[in-house]
Amino acid sequence: MMRILLPSDPAPIAGDLRVTKPWRDWASDVTDAALTGNGLLRYACGRLSNLGPSDPFSQCHYVPYNGNLIVIDNRVRVIPDGQLAISGGVQATYTNCSIDKVTGSSLAANTFYYVYVYMNGPTMTMDFSTLPSVLDPRNGTEVKFGDASCAMIGILRTNSAITTYGGSRGQTITSFFNRFRATLETAIAGGTANNSATALPSGGTLPNGQPNNNWLEWTQFYDESPRVRAFANMSNTVSGNRVSLGIGLNSTVAISGMTATAQVPSTLAPSVNVSVQAPPTDFTGYCYAQVLAYETEDIGAGTLTADGRLYADGVMV
Repeated sequence: MMRILLPSDPAPIAGDLRVTKPWRDWASDVTDAALTGNGLLRYACGRLSNLGPSDPFSQCHYVPYNGNLIVIDNRVRVIPDGQLAISGGVQATYTNCSIDKVTGSSLAANTFYYVYVYMNGPTMTMDFSTLPSVLDPRNGTEVKFGDASCAMIGILRTNSAITTYGGSRGQTITSFFNRFRATLETAIAGGTANNSATALPSGGTLPNGQPNNNWLEWTQFYDESPRVRAFANMSNTVSGNRVSLGIGLNSTVAISGMTATAQVPSTLAPSVNVSVQAPPTDFTGYCYAQVLAYETEDIGAGTLTADGRLYADGVMV
């Protein structure tokens, strides 16, 4: 196990790391930390989060979490004090922020952004960009493409009102460091006329017209892709019709656009249980899921109703 030694500590042994300056004031070059063995100290501290009392959110911030150090432009910096989701840290308001180091800018609606921090003089500042990250060859950390002075801290996607979600049906901000997993859940309920398709829940969209459920995907963390599943009890007023339940991922809600579907004949009873699971995705950006219920192999005029749940298990936040 590696020990981190202060200047006043006794002589190190192999594998120890000695800090050459006081911990809270350590803002000099990474090389100020002298490795005495093959140990490596990784500065992967902090967490990006929504900021505010209610969902959706017009602000976010980056606060200490599992430590308070981050490498910015090959120098170790101290993340300002803050309380996760409540106060402090490095804050940004979406309509008055830094975009590619142009301060006083506003994020665009319905847009995916990478989130970075950089040093604006002595002040740690959050920066938004559509440019992805790359590895900094000096230290192996993720930095903005074309500007190694900006350190990666996360991703987000605005909605039509230039806010982000952080509730049980939508999570549209994800921290690069110290992520955890969440489950999104939406009740589905609604009906459809004979042999036609209806997106469910009936009128069940998030505020500002966003569909259910909302989250962000990151190819870099493909192994953390959520599992999307749905189940419903579907009733048909005409026995013998075949009823289907589908999940659409990042697509328009149409039968042909379903990522996964399940069909169950209701020959023996007017009510059947249907479940479906969608395969994992592998892309970087905004993703949403919607449920579709419809009839096929129509026998006679009838009405289909469905009620159940749509889940996205293991969404990164």
